[in-house]
Amino acid sequence: SLNNAFSPARANNGDRKGLNWGTGDSSWADANPGSYPDWLQITFNATQTIAEIDVFTAQNDYQAPVEPTPTQTFTLYGITAFQVQYWNGSGWLDVPGGNVTGNNLVWRKFTFAPIATDRIRVLVNAAPNYSLITELEAWAVAGGDTTAPSVPVGLSASATNSTGTTLTWSASTDNVGVA
Repeated sequence: SLNNAFSPARANNGDRKGLNWGTGDSSWADANPGSYPDWLQITFNATQTIAEIDVFTAQNDYQAPVEPTPTQTFTLYGITAFQVQYWNGSGWLDVPGGNVTGNNLVWRKFTFAPIATDRIRVLVNAAPNYSLITELEAWAVAGGDTTAPSVPVGLSASATNSTGTTLTWSASTDNVGVA
């Protein structure tokens, strides 16, 4: 980290804007501008099942930041190439869609099928100067579905020939949803 004012804890405190730049709870900044890779890691107190990670980077007007939106862009300070990763027990893997290049969005949201892990990180590969992350959030799967879906019924085959078969059935139902 650049110094205590930009420590890793500053990027996981609920402040998506990056308020109080350099004086308090603003963001994390690496110690070596222009030298990559850098990474910001969060280790959970136990294995979590997550299905979303949100990465927030520095806004152009960092002295008067606004609440970020998914379409807000930057041109000056944000991270431009990075990988959003999780630990699988023996190595780091990118979350689906988590290898980003040419980024200009302040807020990048990654959603994926649930993953069990005890840590995540953002591996920064490029930025205009310092690697600046204002907030890194991981979202656990809410509640857990404890009811199994119904068994599909009414399976039938038709139009069978040497190149294929058409299958039809009544779909499963579930109290949460069936993918």
